[in-house]
Amino acid sequence: MAKSIDQGEPSSAEANGKALARAIDPERIDDHQRDSLIRKVRRLVAKHPRETLSVIRDWMQRDL
Repeated sequence: MAKSIDQGEPSSAEANGKALARAIDPERIDDHQRDSLIRKVRRLVAKHPRETLSVIRDWMQRDL
């Protein structure tokens, strides 16, 4: 008689999923996303320096 999945033994897909979840470090993902965003902002600033300055000046005026 074949064992049922409900008997508490994880399937191989379930075991692989748990192993993958342990391998993924949320802090590392956050760092990667932050670094990616910083690279994108740097590219935008390099391509559009005057517009960037205008936006920053506008932000500063709003804070006063």
